[in-house]
Amino acid sequence: MPSGRVPYKSQYQDSIIELRNLHKDWSMLKIARNVGCAKKTVRYQLRKNNMASGFPPSPPHLLTISFGKLKELYFECEMTLQEIGDAYSVSRERVRQVMERAGLKRRPVGPMGRRLSLRFIPRGF
Repeated sequence: MPSGRVPYKSQYQDSIIELRNLHKDWSMLKIARNVGCAKKTVRYQLRKNNMASGFPPSPPHLLTISFGKLKELYFECEMTLQEIGDAYSVSRERVRQVMERAGLKRRPVGPMGRRLSLRFIPRGF
């Protein structure tokens, strides 16, 4: 026999769902600040209502790109290891390790300790 109890409904539930439907690109923290509750409450309510949890999409992983693409970014686009690392959310040291594994040589070092652009490498270097 049913006891007549009403299931618990959070005071924030409607506000959280409404904000999530209006602003799909908002993070859980932004929703929590607008509603005035904890981020954990937002995550719980979104999961309870089978909605996306609000995590931003992760960037592509460095190891999922081909060595040809890595070579293109480094040599043709002349991106630094730091810039490549920032694009794939890894450190420049990790990019260097992946390049070494692929057998890609680094650009030569110039007089100030910086990597030279391939356009400006003197002959015989």
